[in-house]
Amino acid sequence: MCNGVAESVEAASTWKLCSSTVAFDNIDGNLNKALKYSVTQVTGDKSLVRNTDWAGAAKRITTNEVGKFLVTYTVADKAGVYGRGSKNNRAYARKAILVKDTRKPWVRVHGAAPVYFQCTRYAQAADKYIDQGASASDLLDTVALGKTIKIAQTGSVSEDKVGTYKFTYNAQDNAGNKAAPKSRMVYVRDTLKPTLKLNGAKHVIFKHSAANKGKSVPENGASVQDACEPAFAKTSPLFQVKPSTCSGIVRNKASCSVAWNRAFHMKKLGTYTRTYTVQDSKNNKAHAVRTFELIDEAEPMITIMGDTVETYEASRDIEYTDKGATCEDHVDGVLSHAVEVSGRCQHAHPRHLQDPLRLPGPLWQPSQVRCAHHCRPGYPLPDPQDQGCYDQLR
Repeated sequence: MCNGVAESVEAASTWKLCSSTVAFDNIDGNLNKALKYSVTQVTGDKSLVRNTDWAGAAKRITTNEVGKFLVTYTVADKAGVYGRGSKNNRAYARKAILVKDTRKPWVRVHGAAPVYFQCTRYAQAADKYIDQGASASDLLDTVALGKTIKIAQTGSVSEDKVGTYKFTYNAQDNAGNKAAPKSRMVYVRDTLKPTLKLNGAKHVIFKHSAANKGKSVPENGASVQDACEPAFAKTSPLFQVKPSTCSGIVRNKASCSVAWNRAFHMKKLGTYTRTYTVQDSKNNKAHAVRTFELIDEAEPMITIMGDTVETYEASRDIEYTDKGATCEDHVDGVLSHAVEVSGRCQHAHPRHLQDPLRLPGPLWQPSQVRCAHHCRPGYPLPDPQDQGCYDQLR
């Protein structure tokens, strides 16, 4: 008997019932052609085929079905009436065959592994992480028989929390063979910088004037929102990036800063740049820049000391001394030292001089004093340029 009286074979393999069993008789010689095969499925004591040739028996035992099978070999010689009991002599032999499934199924993870997922606290249903799962295969159950093996999956992901998450996939075939577990790592990361938007204009022009006296440049700040960072929620009210809310950038912490490109002074004209910086707890930074232009279009304010019109008695002994004037500017402050005074008023002539009246002779001489704009009637005007003042007195 080929391959012995018992065989243990693997399910879904290429094994076949061997065909080299020999039947021999001492008188008739080789009786292979007379050899018959009967196959019984031991479980359930079910006869699969009786008294067939090797080809018929081989078809009845396939490795696609697990179980115990018994093959009975039968052969008879040609003794006839000369045999035992006046019949052909018969011989029997049996082979036990065990078809068993000992090979493990295997698991195939679908999609990418690992997966990198962007953190978001505002994911809609369509944006949430959906695992693509896995499938299991087995040489007998799925490949040979076309069955399905169920996957046991564990694991979950929190899209709004940065972290490492693990999905595990297990399976076993119908024979109880367990597959080697497979897994998928899901890394929820925050790699996007916050969204920073200036509140108001990007370029601010501040004009020094009487109306703006004592005021400073407007500070509207900037608004920030982030899909993952709890400190910079996308819901109202948005976090405001201002000097009052920012104390500087701190590594691994949601923080912000506001800084000038140079020392800022309200009374130093020119262009200044203010940079707003915000950082989430994963050190993703965003910047926004606003320029401030300080200009001075207001004229200095001159205040005359004393009355604007003063009348004096004519005298050759008294010299007129002007009380002067003060000057102040919104930007430069007190500019009294920069006041320019011109003109001379002589008491010897009975009139009030008005700059820029030009009189003949010694009565008009340049001076650091400017006299009041006033003319007294009765004095001839020798210069046609004084005609305007003369016309006012007629």
